[in-house]
Amino acid sequence: TPHGQAADFDAQVLSAALTLNQPLEGFFSYFSPSAPENAQAVYPPFLLVEPASITVGALKKAEADDALIVRLVESLGREVVARITFEGGEVKTIPFAPFEIKTLKLTRDGAWTAVNLIEEKL
Repeated sequence: TPHGQAADFDAQVLSAALTLNQPLEGFFSYFSPSAPENAQAVYPPFLLVEPASITVGALKKAEADDALIVRLVESLGREVVARITFEGGEVKTIPFAPFEIKTLKLTRDGAWTAVNLIEEKL
């Protein structure tokens, strides 16, 4: 379908742009060869952001608290509602304007707070 082809093209453009602008850095992580007893067969993703037009610009530990900072960017110039899931928890929906950048603080209790670029509450 034309809509499906447009979505495929958008995904290819975003992938190429991210590869060019933010090349992946490899790192080593060790996992034991056998899963613990009663372990889940498939773990939920650490952070799942949909649709593909919302890209993660930054993910880091907060400077002053025990929290994570997530910076999200709408990359295709469209209004969209992002769906964000952290470690398989509840889905958080956040509206984005075209090319909007949002910075959010996620605390261990699951609270999401909008913050500015230097991590102060808005």
